[in-house]
Amino acid sequence: MCIVSLAAADILVAGCVLPFNIAGVVLGEVYFYHRVKLCEFVGTVCYISCSCAYWCITGLAVNRMILVCSPKQYRRMFTWRTTPIFAFIPWCISVLTMIPIFISWGGMEFDPEAMTCVFDVDDMPSNMFVGAVLCVSVSLSFVSIIVAHLRIKAKRQQLTTIAPYISLMNATARAASDARANDKNYNTEDIAKELRQEIDDIAMTERLLTGIFISLLIWLPCLVAFLSHHIMNYGRDFWAFAFLLGHMQPGLDCLCYVIISKYFRRGYKNTISLIFCCKKRQEYTTVATVA
Repeated sequence: MCIVSLAAADILVAGCVLPFNIAGVVLGEVYFYHRVKLCEFVGTVCYISCSCAYWCITGLAVNRMILVCSPKQYRRMFTWRTTPIFAFIPWCISVLTMIPIFISWGGMEFDPEAMTCVFDVDDMPSNMFVGAVLCVSVSLSFVSIIVAHLRIKAKRQQLTTIAPYISLMNATARAASDARANDKNYNTEDIAKELRQEIDDIAMTERLLTGIFISLLIWLPCLVAFLSHHIMNYGRDFWAFAFLLGHMQPGLDCLCYVIISKYFRRGYKNTISLIFCCKKRQEYTTVATVA
């Protein structure tokens, strides 16, 4: 469900924020001069969706860390009832952290240096507040990635000695009689399935953590600019590069999903097949109607 929330945030960024970001870079302040409400709307959507994407990435990192470190506790925490609640938490955090910006720090406006609609980045309180929120998210993500990676490394060493015997355990379970195989003390097939599932979870988690790390690196220039632009003058080119790179992350996420998991590849394949099949059916219906 965290991936679903991240996908929703990515759709908002790619469909709403990125086009206006490009318009701000190409046309400048002239485009938003008579569109104050539009700029406020774009800035609000940008902050909520980008902040939500950050926290979704953090949620994924923590989720994988719990799965790797304590699988039993993971199954208790993330159920069909609790998972939607966890997926909704990033949106709540994004909205709650946006409220002080509108109440105390003047809302959203077009920034000539960043060439996009954001909060007042020159205002120290708002800048430090947003920077602190993002630093908490990034720090939690990095800690989760490091802990999960260390745990994966330890589990790989344990499973290296067990994995060669999985096929032997399957053969033993199939050769055993039904009465003996159903006995509680002779459940080699169940043990083999659990081991295979654990190996698959570790491989999936490792790829997902790599994707999370890449996503954090994509936003790193923007975060560095926010935190240190009072000290250093980066110029408009760096700001444009940082924001455009961050807002293009949704497109890169799609590629990461395809690389990370076979289930995403299968889902994309089924979706494309469904679209083209529906299109062919419509064509056949049109031909039949004309005939």
